[in-house]
Amino acid sequence: YGNVHMTKTSLEQIDTFRIHCSVLHDHPKFRPALQIIARHEVEAFTSDELFNKLLLEKWDNFGRSMYIRTNFLPYVALLVLFSTMLSLRCTEKNEEWSLLQMGQGPQMDVPKVEFMWGHMWDELYTNLVTSVLQTVLLVLGVPWLLYTGWKQRRLGPKDYDPNEDGEISAQEMMLFIYKNATFLLNTTSSVVISIAYVVAYGREREMQRLELQLWAVASVLLWCNFLNIIMPFKFFGILV
Repeated sequence: YGNVHMTKTSLEQIDTFRIHCSVLHDHPKFRPALQIIARHEVEAFTSDELFNKLLLEKWDNFGRSMYIRTNFLPYVALLVLFSTMLSLRCTEKNEEWSLLQMGQGPQMDVPKVEFMWGHMWDELYTNLVTSVLQTVLLVLGVPWLLYTGWKQRRLGPKDYDPNEDGEISAQEMMLFIYKNATFLLNTTSSVVISIAYVVAYGREREMQRLELQLWAVASVLLWCNFLNIIMPFKFFGILV
């Protein structure tokens, strides 16, 4: 058989699970083999049975539940909050503009809206509810979008030039944009939401139109990013 070499590799260097009080795992620059393969997108392992089995076991055992808890459910809650606010805001502005077209001018008393979501929403004024929802979006939603987007950024040299040949092809640029889709969409959505919140205090007709246009742009961005949120689930990922 000729010269035969056998190399023994400890499992500590393969998996991403960190062992406490381990000299290797406690090192600040330690990177397990699995993380390096995924981070640098080593295509040779895409069809490796052991590699794929290990990833699936991690996803089934704790990855799916962790992703749902930290990403999917918070984003769905943000979408529900945003969609509710946008619906109420559009209804409010539509009623005001209808009165202006009829020559009656806006009413001073804001009409009440009956909510079916519990007694805490009962008999609240539409503008008060909208203002509260907008404030919650600005105070909680925008920082969360910026934080999650920044965590998922892929701006390193290996991201826009994976093969490190010094040339960036059209395909590599498209993949680079796709890798940073969540980062770009979250950041842009946060900026648009913040501007729309400020513009909402304007009383001029043009400012009100600009406000609704900004909310519409934010809606498109948030729902487009929802596609990235559901892609890790196998059923939706295959469809996409």
